[in-house]
Amino acid sequence: MAERFSELAAVGAETAVMRRRNNGMSGSSPWDPAEQTLVQLLVFTIQGQSCAVALSSVIRVLRAVEITPLPKAPESFLGLINVRGEVIPVLSLRKQFRFPERPLELDDRLILAQMRRRRVALLADAIVGVVARSEAESAPDALRLAADTTSLIHLLLTDVVMPEFSGREVAERVKPLHPETKVLYMSGYTDSAIVHHGVLDPDTAYLQKPFTPGALLRKVREVLAN
Repeated sequence: MAERFSELAAVGAETAVMRRRNNGMSGSSPWDPAEQTLVQLLVFTIQGQSCAVALSSVIRVLRAVEITPLPKAPESFLGLINVRGEVIPVLSLRKQFRFPERPLELDDRLILAQMRRRRVALLADAIVGVVARSEAESAPDALRLAADTTSLIHLLLTDVVMPEFSGREVAERVKPLHPETKVLYMSGYTDSAIVHHGVLDPDTAYLQKPFTPGALLRKVREVLAN
């Protein structure tokens, strides 16, 4: 049971993390914006902050219903709901993000979604709507997307070492186009090794692999808050 709870907590954290597909760095074929993959996201809010989950994983959105608490469950696990005879666990992203807790309200929504091998319900304050975002296949594609967009790019999450472009090179090309963009690097090397070899500056935001979805979310929040 403890393993199942741990998996559920990780699944809940993943809903607010954009996944980066690692399909290699071709970069040699002509780039056509019309051919870029559009990912549809269901956007919702928690404590005034926007979060998103892939629309393809969303089954339906429900009005808030009574949640049956379960003793000895992790704090991010609120309890269970019954949806047409199916018992579904409810996850609180408030606790994942360390937002203050509050009582369940009538206007709250439950997002029923298929995550990994199970269905879960995510508790949201409100539903904003559906947006479509382009998904780059490589670092060159990502740079072209950054050059073409006029939208605010809050955060660049990049590996330190990649084919064709290093993470630092990508950041140095994005920053002149989007000075407001904050950068978070990740790598399997320790931060001391990265700094020692002059790859990154000592005060650079860095996350060492492997990391949990929850650790990634906490680091993203930290970087965006600074």
